[in-house]
Amino acid sequence: MSTVRKKELEEVFLLRGVASLMVCLFHLILGNEGLFPSSNLLEQIFSYGYLGVEVFFILSGYVICYSLPLDFGLADLRAFFLKRIYRIEPPYIVSILVVLLLNYLSHSITGQPNHVDFLAVLGHLAYVNNFNTSTY
Repeated sequence: MSTVRKKELEEVFLLRGVASLMVCLFHLILGNEGLFPSSNLLEQIFSYGYLGVEVFFILSGYVICYSLPLDFGLADLRAFFLKRIYRIEPPYIVSILVVLLLNYLSHSITGQPNHVDFLAVLGHLAYVNNFNTSTY
């Protein structure tokens, strides 16, 4: 995408950043009772953070469509998907590793036992984690 087109989408990028931050804070605050004891104020502020997922996906779909060339066809689809995989997969794997590390380190802060469900981790790596309703 050219810098001119990126300039046109600055507000959309900002909204995507806010949406992703909403989701992160939702999980951080509401998913860590040991770090953040239950508080009505925190729960009220961050209880709608899950809506950031929908906002992020809608805006991302818009950005993807906006960034495609006008003459985009089926022949370009393979290259498009390969570029997306090379761009998205490495940070995704790093984020899984960071979560595992934080889970390991959280024991010293919260005093709660560590638990890693390796089947759930495998599900995340295979992109089938949403089929298992016992984890998020």
